[in-house]
Amino acid sequence: MQTPSERSLGPAGWAVYLGCSWTWCIGMFLPALLIRDLGFWGYVVFAVPNVVGAAAMGWVLRSPESSRRLIEDHKPATVLFSRVTILFHEFWLAWLVSWALFSAGWSLWYALAIVGAAIAVMSVGLLGRGYRGIHFQAIATWCVSAGLLVTLAVLKPISPTPTETLQAVPFSEDALWLLSASVFGFVFCPYLDLTFHRARLASETKRESRFAFGMGFGVFFFSMILLTVLYAGPIAALTDRNPATSASVTHWIVLLLALHLFTQLMFTTSVHKRELERKSKSFLGGSFSVEFLSLAVFALGLLAGMKPNLPAALTDQLNMTSGELGYRTFLTFYGLIFPTYVYLNVWDIRSKSLRKQTNRSLLVTVIAIVLASPFFFMGFFVRDERFIPAGVAILLAAKLFTGRDDAKAPTAQPA
Repeated sequence: MQTPSERSLGPAGWAVYLGCSWTWCIGMFLPALLIRDLGFWGYVVFAVPNVVGAAAMGWVLRSPESSRRLIEDHKPATVLFSRVTILFHEFWLAWLVSWALFSAGWSLWYALAIVGAAIAVMSVGLLGRGYRGIHFQAIATWCVSAGLLVTLAVLKPISPTPTETLQAVPFSEDALWLLSASVFGFVFCPYLDLTFHRARLASETKRESRFAFGMGFGVFFFSMILLTVLYAGPIAALTDRNPATSASVTHWIVLLLALHLFTQLMFTTSVHKRELERKSKSFLGGSFSVEFLSLAVFALGLLAGMKPNLPAALTDQLNMTSGELGYRTFLTFYGLIFPTYVYLNVWDIRSKSLRKQTNRSLLVTVIAIVLASPFFFMGFFVRDERFIPAGVAILLAAKLFTGRDDAKAPTAQPA
């Protein structure tokens, strides 16, 4: 039973919350990179496992108690997930702002106007207390993005058009090689996301959980990554190592796009920070250590926007900007480190139950990540995707060496 301070807008409110909490600098940006490199099928390989894998958590964790046990048994990993997610957004925000001010020639007043508008959207949460306020924020955030979605779909103010962007790259087997990592990452990553667990804990019945997760990712989140397709062309301006770009977009659309990105970013980081306040204020060191790390990451993002070709030796070799290099470095947490931890430490696949981390399983996790890293580097940085399945195969085989947990926790706890 929810207390008055915890009352929400019900499963529908949690659905919008989930859709926006998962709309972050991966969903709003990575599809554009994949479309640039692999065309239409690059987007499909990203979108389908993402939506299905995230929504599945509402079915797999059949009771709030299952979610509670998972958090308790793997608290450091869930806290680290939120910490890294916030740092990832801080880097991405700094990169975007620095690029806009120093490369695109934006006025500082434009940036301040976007910040002010995003804060105004987030202030909608003051209309309600507790979860209701957060749900109002989520609804307002999603409406801003939905407005951009409708605008781009109806007016088509961007050149090249989405159809031209999707068809610019012919089908390549590289998309099939990428599929293994996409499925592995999106199937297992959600179980470390504290915002997902917040929605699962608040869903008292299976029906509520399935509605919230099904609608949240099948409708609200999917519409957001569909929006990414509509503005994928102009992303070339951020990722092109040459100043010129073939994309053309009107100035007011750029402002709306910036508002969409920043508002979603603010919502995602705010809900993760809220969960961190509930779980731990000292993990990864004291507050000073965390703030210093945040400043360092933000500074690197600013530098990446101002100096897109540094370090020259590496960016030349990999043919990508320093900003994209940093972005892909953060992606390794979600494509390699976090899903490997969940696969080897959280799930007992054979008995379909939760398990606890052991010293043996953690050691196997570290060894598996080290062994698979060269293959993931070739796939995600050198962009030779043929190496990815071998890396995933190493991670899957590592399950044979983790041993069994003596105290299993079923995914469905008795009432």
